[in-house]
Amino acid sequence: MRTLCVDLASKFSAWQLRDGSEVLAEGDSRGLTSFGLAKKIRQVADEHRPDVILIEDVPPMVKFHLQPIFRLQGVLALACHPWLEVMLFINPQAWQKHFPGVGSIPRGTEVPKSQRDAWRAARAAEHALRLGYAPPDLVAQYVATLPLGTKVLKKHTNELEKSMTDYVDAALMSLWAQQVGSVAELRKLVGIQPFFI
Repeated sequence: MRTLCVDLASKFSAWQLRDGSEVLAEGDSRGLTSFGLAKKIRQVADEHRPDVILIEDVPPMVKFHLQPIFRLQGVLALACHPWLEVMLFINPQAWQKHFPGVGSIPRGTEVPKSQRDAWRAARAAEHALRLGYAPPDLVAQYVATLPLGTKVLKKHTNELEKSMTDYVDAALMSLWAQQVGSVAELRKLVGIQPFFI
């Protein structure tokens, strides 16, 4: 099964195209407008013809700052309209629960509130590595573009480190979808919805 999985967010998104165990392509939204990202997803779909496009939906408990992501979903639907038949929205918990520690911190685990996101991101990276995936090292790529001897500032690499976690999430979503096995089985699962217009 060929899957195009998108970890969609209003500030930064990452996507991965996978066919079985092989990653055919991956990328992110750095430097792109919402229209640019939607156009890129459409180009990837047109070129590689996925069996399913899985777009991570907004978690049900999120109450604030919804307008930007809903607008982005609309832009994506407009750009990818020929693919709406195979475009499915996936609740994050639908795939995260298959990777312990990614969606929620297990009971009894002491993690300070300020470090919970980083703790979950570390668990996601561990699961991805165990399954044979490592994200592109965006920090190293950035450093390689700097003139020799330039001091690397954390304020320039923080966003890149966060972006790497989005690559991991897109990969885990993709790996999970491959384990499900077919588009028909994906459509039966709780937390998966077709794109309604």
